[in-house]
Amino acid sequence: MYAIQNLFKKFQKENLIGMTLLLILAFGFKFGNLINLSQIMMLLTALIGVLPILIRAFSALKYKSIAIELLISIAVIGALLIHEYDEAGIVVWLFAIGDWLQMIMLNKTRQSIRELMDTFPTTALKISTPDDRQYQEVDIDELVVDQYVLVKSGSTIPVDGVVVQGSSYVNEASITGESKPAHKKVLSKVFAGTIVNDGTIVVQVIKIGDETVFGKLIELIEDAQDSQTKEQRFVDKFARYYTPVILVLGIIVALWTKNMETAITVLVLGCPGALVIGVPVSTVMGIGMAAKNGIITKGAANFNILSRKNYFIFDKTGTLTVGEPTVVNIQNLLGDREHNIKLLASVENESNHPLARAILNIHNDANALYLAQDVKSIAGQGMRAQINHKSILVGNQKMMKTENISIPSLVMNKSDSQVILVVDRQVHMVLMINDQLRPQIKENLDQIKQQGAKKLMLLSGDNQAAVDVVANKLPFDTAIGNLLPADKLAIVKKLQVQGESVVFVGDGINDGPALSQADLGISMGGGTDIAIDVSDLVLVNSDPVQISLAIKIAHATMRNMKQNIFIALATVLILLVGLFTNYVDMSIGMLVHELSVLLVVINALSLNYLKSLF
Repeated sequence: MYAIQNLFKKFQKENLIGMTLLLILAFGFKFGNLINLSQIMMLLTALIGVLPILIRAFSALKYKSIAIELLISIAVIGALLIHEYDEAGIVVWLFAIGDWLQMIMLNKTRQSIRELMDTFPTTALKISTPDDRQYQEVDIDELVVDQYVLVKSGSTIPVDGVVVQGSSYVNEASITGESKPAHKKVLSKVFAGTIVNDGTIVVQVIKIGDETVFGKLIELIEDAQDSQTKEQRFVDKFARYYTPVILVLGIIVALWTKNMETAITVLVLGCPGALVIGVPVSTVMGIGMAAKNGIITKGAANFNILSRKNYFIFDKTGTLTVGEPTVVNIQNLLGDREHNIKLLASVENESNHPLARAILNIHNDANALYLAQDVKSIAGQGMRAQINHKSILVGNQKMMKTENISIPSLVMNKSDSQVILVVDRQVHMVLMINDQLRPQIKENLDQIKQQGAKKLMLLSGDNQAAVDVVANKLPFDTAIGNLLPADKLAIVKKLQVQGESVVFVGDGINDGPALSQADLGISMGGGTDIAIDVSDLVLVNSDPVQISLAIKIAHATMRNMKQNIFIALATVLILLVGLFTNYVDMSIGMLVHELSVLLVVINALSLNYLKSLF
């Protein structure tokens, strides 16, 4: 049966054309007063049209589901039994038209995904060294990490990687939603699926295929389209109970009126086809619109959460700040300054934390690092290691307190993040590190508040003084520092116990537990893989302004879903009332029914043209 169902689906267009030609012949014969031939054409139309509907109805019954198609099947068979061939033929033809329109509209809503996939290259120009220009064109699957690829002007970058030679402006719209080309030079990160506007660059491979940011985005979008919102679950549950109710109503009408045609018409007009298609098409459009603007939602249910009055909790480093801290002061307390910096860099080379990158930037010689052994990361505090048989601690004041290391009072400058180097339990060096706030972050947070956020909170592992410096510049209701990952998690859980809906925005490994626990976790696209994996929403461009845009899209999508539900239910109610008051017959009712299907699809497509969102 499944094979037959797929066959009908494959030839859906041809089947509809055949039915349409039969209907034209039927009306032609009727106009020529050849009634018998007209009835034969209508009968053939009904038989051709009802078969795929019957198969779908029986397929649903196999899974103990009473589908809308069952109503249509019973209504059409009933019409045939009472020799209402005109009604039966027109009903199945209109249903087929509705199916075809739905297929066209749903395909259109997935167009943005196909467009993204079409931009992904299948081959790359592999070279042996950055200076080599004798390239070999290979399938992307043949590449391995650390190899080099040559990307020419106008070509699509085939891998995630880092530029090791050349410079160019790269169109990253497929990844970030940002139309303005980004300038890429040596050591700049580049992403698969983005386009080199000018110049030639050499890229060292970091990630390939499905592991690239682009590959993950496609996977996330496709997964999200299969997820359900609260409204969609309502529709599924509604349809499960609604169909038997309409069947019973049809039986009651048949017994009460003794009029089989009226009873059959009740079954036909009671089909809420617009309800079945209205919510999914809104969902797909919302997800696609978000993806076009660099916002990847892992589930349609996230729109529900974003449209609530939420507590918005933000991490600081890499979320509110640009995530590229710089060392602003070095206090060397014991030992040789360059040796101490080399010790720091050797340990931090094992980390991908933003503070680690700041320290590595002041060392500048990756080939001159010491071998760090027994390296252990302590979340929210720092790292420990062994170098040349010496015990090394690199961390913040919380780590020093835990390890009972005394810090000289002269280095207790708390307005910046501190990285303290301890060798064999003696403080050798203290670095003061500062990170700039993201541009227009205050305006972004103000807008989130205006959109209905209940409260804005800042939770950070940095010391309270550094947190206060940031909080005083921004519209936070609460700002708490000196927090471990477990502390952030506890605060999220406490708010949820109090009945609050929590949105957590972060980018680091230490944000993972809170991102996972929150009702909605939002991660920066430039954050760690762990943060992205456990979050529900990914801001590809790592720009908090996308949060405000995501909220707008969520509100628009939810509003669109509710409009479609109203249209669908109102149509059924009006048709049934019209039937019982003799204003509507089966043909007119079915036409209105299919027009309502078209209306909800067009309404969903209107999401794509809400320019006011941007």
